[in-house]
Amino acid sequence: MRPTRPLILLYVLAVGSQSLRTQTSDSQSKNVQEWHNYSAKLEEFKKLGRRAYADEQARETKGDCPKAMTTYDINMCLAKEVEVTTANYKAYASALRSAEALSSPGESEAIGPTGKPLTPAQRSQNFDTVESAWQIFYKAQCSAAFDAYRGGTIAPSIQLNCNLQLIRDRMHELESIYQFMH
Repeated sequence: MRPTRPLILLYVLAVGSQSLRTQTSDSQSKNVQEWHNYSAKLEEFKKLGRRAYADEQARETKGDCPKAMTTYDINMCLAKEVEVTTANYKAYASALRSAEALSSPGESEAIGPTGKPLTPAQRSQNFDTVESAWQIFYKAQCSAAFDAYRGGTIAPSIQLNCNLQLIRDRMHELESIYQFMH
C-alpha cells in the first residue's frame, strides 16, 4: 500500500521540522561557542591589563624612593621606577589595544542608535593614533619640566617625576575611559 498524500506531507513536515531544529540547534551551539571563545580571549586581555594596572597602583601607593637621600641616589632610584612604571604602562596599554582589536560575534551586522560600530581594525587604529599623540605630549611635557630647571642638579629628578606622574595619570585616564578593571 502506498501512503496517501496527507501522510507523506506529514512525514515531510516532521522530518523537515526536525532538520530545522537540528540546524537551529547547531547554529545556536556555534553562536554560543563563538561567544565563549570571544569572552575567553577578552578575559585573558583583561587579566593582563588588570595585573599591570594593579601592580602600578600598589607601587604608586607605596611611594617612590623613600630611602634615597642624595640627588644621585634619587635620580638612580627614580630612573628604575620609571622603567618599571613604563613596563606596566606598556602591558596595560597593550592589553587595552588587544581588546579593541578583538571582534565580538555578530558585531559586523550591528547598527546602533549612533550608527554602525567601528571595526576592530578601526578601533585599534584609533587607539594607536591617540597613543601616538599622547607619546608626543608626554615627551614634550617632561622635556619642558627638565628645561625649567636646566643647569641645576634637580633637573633630572624633575623630569623623572614628570615621567612617573604622566604615565600613571595616563593609566588612570585610560581606565576611566575603558573601565578595564571591571
